[in-house]
Amino acid sequence: MNTYKLPIHLIRQYLFCPRVVYFLEVLNIPKISPIWVKEGETHHKKQAELFKRRTLARFGLESAEFKSNVNLSHDEFDFYGICDGLIISDTHIYPVEIKLHGNSPTNAQKMQLIAYGILAEKKFGKIFDLGFILFEKNGKTVPIKINEESKLEVVQKVDEIIEMIKLGRLPYSSADEAKCTQCEFENYCNDRF
Repeated sequence: MNTYKLPIHLIRQYLFCPRVVYFLEVLNIPKISPIWVKEGETHHKKQAELFKRRTLARFGLESAEFKSNVNLSHDEFDFYGICDGLIISDTHIYPVEIKLHGNSPTNAQKMQLIAYGILAEKKFGKIFDLGFILFEKNGKTVPIKINEESKLEVVQKVDEIIEMIKLGRLPYSSADEAKCTQCEFENYCNDRF
């Protein structure tokens, strides 16, 4: 039986570069957060306050409730996290991920959103087939349709990440120079460039 549970934000990190998760979870090297992480945290707090006064019109879900910073976990799954927001209707649950910058969701952002939705679906006993990624700097709200295949893909990715952590071997990285130069663990990857 596995007792380790993966923080959901590490799914996104793993898809950026698997070595980030290796350095954090296997070698326990502390992460030094870049300035944009602090900027994002400040923005999230501000958004939580703003959502208390906003309607849900931008989502097309006026007759629903919005909750921010929701802790999610379930015994059935080996991952957990704090979702930026959940929209809860009578029958459905819609996770909301708030990103400060960007125009188009990355695969990693979608997988993070789906992981939150899987847990919310179990916790609240409601249907999860749609989520939203908000790009706040440009005011863009992107709906993400979810199917059972995408949920299974997230669960399989979590299993892959946990297996890498258990094995404790430095994973291969296909990261390019653009990714490496913005990585806080660049100095540990002297085989890269």
